[in-house]
Amino acid sequence: MGAEDQSGSPADKDDPRPADDHGTDDGGVGAGRDDGPDKAGDAGFQEPLSRAERSVDDQVVRALGASYGFRKLANRGATAIGDNSSAIQVSAAMPEPFTTNRVDATVLAAERARYVPTSRDGWIDRALRARHLVYLSGSPGTGRGMTARAALHRARPEAGIAEVYLRDGGTLGDLATLAEDSRQSDVEGLLIHCPVGVVDSAHLGSLARVAQSHSVYVAVVGEQDESRRDGAHYQVPHDPPAPMAVFERVLRHAARAAGAEVVIGLCVNDEVLSTRVAALRRTGEISALVERIVDQRPSTPVELRKVLRDEAPLSLRRTAHDLLTDARPSSSTEPGTRTSHPDQGLTYRRCFRLAYALMNGCRISVAADAARTLCATMQVPDPAPMDPESSHRSWDGFGLCLADLVPDTLGLTGEEVRIGSGRKCQLTDDGLLPALLDVAWNDYPDSQENLLSWLKAMVVELDDKLIRQRVSVAAAMFALFDYDRVFPLLNDWASSAFPQRRQVAGLTLALLARNSDRAATVRRLIHDWVHSRFSRLRDTALRTYVAGLTTVVSVERVVADLGVIAGHASHRNSPVIAMVADQTAQPSTMHTILSALHTWQRRGGDAAVHAVRTALRLAGERDDESERGLPVVVRWIGTDPDRRAAFVSVFGPTLAHIKTAHDGWRRVGSWLSAADGDEDGARVVLEVLRDLVSIDALRGRAEFHLRHAWRTSMPFNPLLDEVAAMVGVQA
Repeated sequence: MGAEDQSGSPADKDDPRPADDHGTDDGGVGAGRDDGPDKAGDAGFQEPLSRAERSVDDQVVRALGASYGFRKLANRGATAIGDNSSAIQVSAAMPEPFTTNRVDATVLAAERARYVPTSRDGWIDRALRARHLVYLSGSPGTGRGMTARAALHRARPEAGIAEVYLRDGGTLGDLATLAEDSRQSDVEGLLIHCPVGVVDSAHLGSLARVAQSHSVYVAVVGEQDESRRDGAHYQVPHDPPAPMAVFERVLRHAARAAGAEVVIGLCVNDEVLSTRVAALRRTGEISALVERIVDQRPSTPVELRKVLRDEAPLSLRRTAHDLLTDARPSSSTEPGTRTSHPDQGLTYRRCFRLAYALMNGCRISVAADAARTLCATMQVPDPAPMDPESSHRSWDGFGLCLADLVPDTLGLTGEEVRIGSGRKCQLTDDGLLPALLDVAWNDYPDSQENLLSWLKAMVVELDDKLIRQRVSVAAAMFALFDYDRVFPLLNDWASSAFPQRRQVAGLTLALLARNSDRAATVRRLIHDWVHSRFSRLRDTALRTYVAGLTTVVSVERVVADLGVIAGHASHRNSPVIAMVADQTAQPSTMHTILSALHTWQRRGGDAAVHAVRTALRLAGERDDESERGLPVVVRWIGTDPDRRAAFVSVFGPTLAHIKTAHDGWRRVGSWLSAADGDEDGARVVLEVLRDLVSIDALRGRAEFHLRHAWRTSMPFNPLLDEVAAMVGVQA
């Protein structure tokens, strides 16, 4: 990593593409770099391996079902699927600061068939009619160009447009002649892509007057600069449509064109795919995903999962590689700052960037603490913070500002941000976290033990619920790469006397189980821990179930494991067993759970106590889809007498047990309140109550709560009269 690493390939320097077109080809991100040997003495992070030398297959980086990068279309000047180069003519007669494309009306019409309307379309159309110019501002890659092209085509459906890319150094004032010449070349629309900082009111006004005099419609696309309001008179903020709406529209068009209509219904109704698409920020990513799906034509959900899992995250991994390999400060440093440890500074920057990504959403000071913890495991001296008053830019001992530590490719921040300011870490792309973890683990194999020591130290030194969640994400990723190497750390957490560390082990294993290649391993491990003679391992197994393992294990297996643990006296007071059963409860699993609770009650002892606690939770679990808020189990009972009998057999002891009776009768009162005005729900509640009060031990308790609680809290509830008749009390 010498000085030659500081620049990309020559082809990248004068790339005429706009800022929001990041298509990757042979000269894309990372091309032309010399990843030669680093300077000697770099502590902690050793020299990265080449991809050919790595033992970890590329498939394993699709961790936790989250592919963190997508290929982008190479079409320049358009987000449409397919090659439209035959319809776009590149003009060579433009001045040096500009590049232009001619887009025919037929291409614009084809694009509009795939266009998803936005909430700003009406504003844009009115601005074009009134002033012949609109300034569409927004973030790159969100479809601003396609929105502008659709607006220009709506204004003049029969005409083509000229699409102009304004390079750095050019100004809008130089484009007035383009508007004058456009009508002479059968082009009645002009789309201008501008870099940041070149849009101002004077140039927009001059361009609008020329456009009006020559009857040409002009759309200017640029980024919104919050620090200035130039051009506000013409500005319309871009409001991109929902990613799933764009995905569906593009998918339908591409699938029909390729004769692959079978994928439309499969993709539109798939929840995993919907979650993946909702996380995408750029229209190019959505188009690339559609292209891959249409090419492979999955016909089953399993095949669709494979397409998502195999989507190569090359662009983000290149970015992550650059962030850790080229972690050098900018050429400008504050005078008088300490720069006598270049190798240590390089490692510190790598540590900070990795910690920043892991602590995404946390305060920047938390990321700094995590970075110092990682430095300590690598024997890098702790950089002493400088006095903020002594330097505007520097706040650490290596003479770096936050912009040096967190470049634009990693996070959204500014130079003025300092530790303690309350600002939070914010990644430019959430997929950078798994990409950085992949690079840090697989490209720097000699640092793997340091990374595991870092996770262990953070759990001890930075004890916080949010920190534990982030540590579990990193531990799960590392376990995907090398489970045998990470298992000793997981076992150490699982057998710890501190419940917080057992919680980290549970979270890690629950995340790991979401990967189909590791799910069976996690299930076997949890089965062993459930039957272990050590109570801490059994507790960790319960915590793994609570963290989400119930989604990948059958309900029969879950209730069987819970039954084993419920019989141990060491878990007598644990509420986790009831929590796990409650998480598993669904209409399709309710009968299995109630049967298990009935078995626990017959066993007696500690298992019976857990049975009444679990029944209490089931009786209070609200149905989110019901406006009246009746529990899921009450809705499940309906008019089925067998279901009602199964529930009464386990809930009756709950109303009589000394530890659950009070809360149980409060649950019954909440049913009566929720069923008031709900004819179907009231009928179910009254039938259940009728069976309950038929038990001699419960009739007197029901009468007590009717007189002293329910009559007071809901005196006008008509259901109470029927309850009074059940217990023999005069209304």
